[in-house]
Amino acid sequence: CPWAMDVGSAPDVCSTELNDKVVAYLQSIPYVRGQCIQVCAYKDGEKVVSCWAGRYRQKSYQLGARSSFARVSEHTLFPCYSVAKGFSAAGIQLLLEQGRLDVTQTVASRWPAFAANGKQDVCP
Repeated sequence: CPWAMDVGSAPDVCSTELNDKVVAYLQSIPYVRGQCIQVCAYKDGEKVVSCWAGRYRQKSYQLGARSSFARVSEHTLFPCYSVAKGFSAAGIQLLLEQGRLDVTQTVASRWPAFAANGKQDVCP
């Protein structure tokens, strides 16, 4: 039986209409054991969204001990893997659209040291 996400927010730090909408959306998601999220967004240097939801598995390193689930907070650390690829692809696409990157131009024409060891003809 699904139940609502356990949602938290930092109203003293971030009290915006957008933050309230994100919190309401997170509360509408049925909770699945181990599912968790943190959302933080800035606009013009000001934090406009800061909220989190769910519970994560806390590992116990004691022999025979069982793992437990803890509430996500603004201080919970999550491992992040392969997150730069999407941002890199978006940045490259923007440069192409703006005409600031030419895919026929060699990498060495912008980064001369790259031409070492026979790489002078490599194109992006």
